Amino acid sequence: MKGLMLQEKAYFELDRKNYNASIICIRSSQKLLNWTKKDHDFYSVNNEQLLGLNYYYLEQYHKALNHYKSGLLQSKSFPETYLTGLIHNGIANIYVNLHKIEEAEEELSKAKRIAEETQYLQLKEEIYETAQKIYMSQK
Repeated sequence: MKGLMLQEKAYFELDRKNYNASIICIRSSQKLLNWTKKDHDFYSVNNEQLLGLNYYYLEQYHKALNHYKSGLLQSKSFPETYLTGLIHNGIANIYVNLHKIEEAEEELSKAKRIAEETQYLQLKEEIYETAQKIYMSQK
């Protein structure tokens, strides 16, 4: 339970743009969640997605990409969910910032496919924003 509370605190710190504090919460959360067997992979993927997002905002794109890719690797043990869609969208954002537009579009298309299957509104909103960034970067 404490691991999940720390994960929630990480979201709170992320919303406040306290990215380093969020990262500390995620790392503490993961240490506790490593002890759980039930839904361990899902919680770990969620933490990897959060780490990727925090490092993205800190403009540490290679660290962010490593965490997103680790999350995708761990997510192979369960069906695709909004979480894997958020990861693909996060990777697309990184590629936009690295001026790798073709790769960004490829990741965004994976996120779109997942969003259509899950009907998760936040994912659809984020995909829309990423699509705008891709479009604007091509001008």
